[in-house]
Amino acid sequence: MAEDIVQDTFVNLWEKRAKLYISGSVKNYLFKCCYHQFLQHLRVQKIDFDALDKVKWEVISDTAFERDKVDVKIENLNVVISKLPPRCKEVFVQNKIEQKKYKEIALDMGVSVKTVENQMSKALHFIREHATIVLLWMSSFFG
Repeated sequence: MAEDIVQDTFVNLWEKRAKLYISGSVKNYLFKCCYHQFLQHLRVQKIDFDALDKVKWEVISDTAFERDKVDVKIENLNVVISKLPPRCKEVFVQNKIEQKKYKEIALDMGVSVKTVENQMSKALHFIREHATIVLLWMSSFFG
């Protein structure tokens, strides 16, 4: 950064060389020019930082709002899951939340794999049907 400031100072001096009149020490003049160039650099960066801060706070705000929307969707999905018939709910929870395979669920419940498949199919159909209603209702509030 220091090298850039010194270079910018010399470029400015070169551009103003025809109008330039130095009555005192050249060394002091150059230091003063560099100092002013540094202050100008800080002013420009301050403007950039202010703009970045504004963008940063907008992103944080948007992210928090999105997180709230996701939390509401999860809550509503949990309500829909809680309304599943007990056997469908058990199969759904074991498969989707506990990440168990159909075969494991069948062994745990003492039923056939085909029964687990049927219960899962019923659960997914029920959730799709009711979640669509919930999502449509939420979109009217959250856009």
